[in-house]
Amino acid sequence: MPQHTDDSTRFGVQLVRSRDTPTRLALAALVGSDRFWTGFVVVLPTVLLLATRLHHVFVSFAAGVPVAICLWLQTMSHEFVAPCLTVDTETGTLTTSKSYDSGNTSTIDVSDLERVTVIRFANTALVRLHYSKWTVSKPVSATVPAARVPEFASQLERVGLDVSVREFDSLASASDMIRLRVFGTPIAVLGSFVGIWSLHGPEAFFTDAVVVPAVVLVIFAALSFVRRFRLRRAETSAV
Repeated sequence: MPQHTDDSTRFGVQLVRSRDTPTRLALAALVGSDRFWTGFVVVLPTVLLLATRLHHVFVSFAAGVPVAICLWLQTMSHEFVAPCLTVDTETGTLTTSKSYDSGNTSTIDVSDLERVTVIRFANTALVRLHYSKWTVSKPVSATVPAARVPEFASQLERVGLDVSVREFDSLASASDMIRLRVFGTPIAVLGSFVGIWSLHGPEAFFTDAVVVPAVVLVIFAALSFVRRFRLRRAETSAV
């Protein structure tokens, strides 16, 4: 339910169910700049795959990259389980929080932002925060309910932020970067696995560069499932 005070508005999204997993992964694929995505998901695996033809030392690294990408996607998707974003027009701040994360919050001053891009899906919308200076200590994305995007954009415009709203269209041109990232990420990951397997066989995946991130991925996925289960149970008990 929307929550308001005189000067602040809270936007909450719930993506805790297993059937919400494709949506969370689609949002995760859109985290970060297009340049980052191109370099990490497309260029790096391709370069390392080609390098395996030059020297065998690159094989383990090339095999580990798609697993690392999966781990990154899993980590980012967990950020969209049950996030909340509060806009305070009086103080000119945005505050992100997660209901399952012991009340931890991150506050962003609008003066640190250059602009905001909202990508609207059917039921939720991804908020991409573009900072005026490069930072690693602040969140780069958040979510708001799709139905409340106009209200959210209006709140940001009140504090002087430039807001652009884009619609996710699965039938859009293949050159559309949003569609390319959502559908291109799993294709790139699968292509990396197939390429390494075809060139070097299954033994390429039995190295520390693959096994270690794969184990972390499984552990993190299990912890994420437990947290989502507890969150659903807590919400059911509260009703």
